[in-house]
Order: sequence, then C-alpha cells, then structure tokens
Amino acid sequence: MKNSGLSSSWCRFVLNEGIIPSMIARQIKNDDKDKQDAKLLASILIKRENFNDTLHSEIVSMTRTSFRNDPELTAWLSKTDSLLSVIINFADSQNNDQIYMGDLLDGAYSSFIKSCPLVSEEIKNEYLHPGEQVRVMTRTRAKNSSYIRKDDHPKKQEFMAYLLDNGYSQNTCNSYKSAINTASSMFFNNSELWNVDDATAVQKMLDEHRHDQEFIDKDGKTNKALSNGLRRYIEFLKEREKMSIHNRIK
Repeated sequence: MKNSGLSSSWCRFVLNEGIIPSMIARQIKNDDKDKQDAKLLASILIKRENFNDTLHSEIVSMTRTSFRNDPELTAWLSKTDSLLSVIINFADSQNNDQIYMGDLLDGAYSSFIKSCPLVSEEIKNEYLHPGEQVRVMTRTRAKNSSYIRKDDHPKKQEFMAYLLDNGYSQNTCNSYKSAINTASSMFFNNSELWNVDDATAVQKMLDEHRHDQEFIDKDGKTNKALSNGLRRYIEFLKEREKMSIHNRIK
C-alpha cells in the first residue's frame, strides 16, 4: 500500500524529537530505507528493550539499555500500544481497501503525535501539518535561509543550517538554538557553548548535569527542548568533525 500521508512526518517526529533514543536514532538515520520504515520504528517503540530483529542486530543491542534511561518516555510509550500496533500491522499492508487503511493509519500517526506529552503543541503541529510548515532544505538553501540571523555567532548559523538541512522546522531550530544558550548560562558560567568544538566535552557536560534537579526542572518546562537541543548539538559537532577530517584527508 502506498505510504499514508503522515507516514514520513511521523517517522521524522520519532527520530528527531527524542521519541527513539538518540543513539538508536543516529544508527537508523544512516540508512535511507530504515528512516522511512514506519513499521520498523513502531516495532522498536512497542518492544523497546525486548526488540529483536536479525536484520537489525546493531539496533537490538542498543535497545536493551537505551529506553531504561528514560522512564518518563517509556511510561508514555506503554500507553500507546494500540496505536503502534495499527502502524505495525498496516504500514506495509497490501489490503485492497487503501482509502480506509490510509485513514486508519493517519489516525494512528496523528493520535500518537498529539498524545505525546514530551513535545510542545507548537512543534507537534508542525509534524501534523507537514505540507504547511515543515521545510526540508539542501545545505545551500539552509545557509541562505531567512530563518538564520546573519548577525548570529557563526556556529549558531552552522547549527541552524544543519538542523534545517535535516528536516527540522523553524520553530524547532529556534528552540534548540535557545537550548544551547540556556545550557551555556546554566552550566558554563555564561561561557558560550558555541565556542566549544569537541562533541565529547558537551556530552560529558550533559552526562554530568542531566540528573541535576535544576536541569530536570528546566528540561520539563521546555518540553525536553533543553536535552534534545544538546543532543542535536552533539550530533552536529560530530558531523562537523567528520567533515573536517575528510577535508584534511582530501
């Protein structure tokens, strides 16, 4: 059956907004087919530490511990079994009644997104109405985007371009950029994280503080934009380092 209208948007939602733990999401994003495989993603979310798939052995080992580190996420996911079951059962169905199946799937995708308590309503709406608001840009278009302030720190501009290039909306990009500013003031004595190039150093900072009550409170107030923004920044720094090494080799 042809993909339901919200299938791609739902896949991006679970991969980009921390619904699937970042280590697993990074692995999946490396495969163009897997990152659009709603059935695979739903299977990971419903089975979590019990996920088992011989074709994805590298993901199996990650799921055994990743979900246990986020009890708030797993508590909510346990309430979405019926929605995830619909996606698993019908995402690649060859049923002749395609209109009905499409409506059923869209209902499951949208209900899943709407029910998520970990993401702000504004960001959820951008995934629910992808044709209106979600913009996927090439690196060149992203760099020239009016979304990026030309008077910003150069690293901010790069980070925004990276996010836009990976399908994040304007509001999500701004939210994640603000998260880095907040983390700078909270944990770096106002020394800008934008001046840090080492992903390991940022990861260490996140590991040291993510269980602090101040961090937990701020993360809750921002619908996890603080932690998700830092994770995206770490991913950005890692890709930046890879590009730097590649250019030096060339």
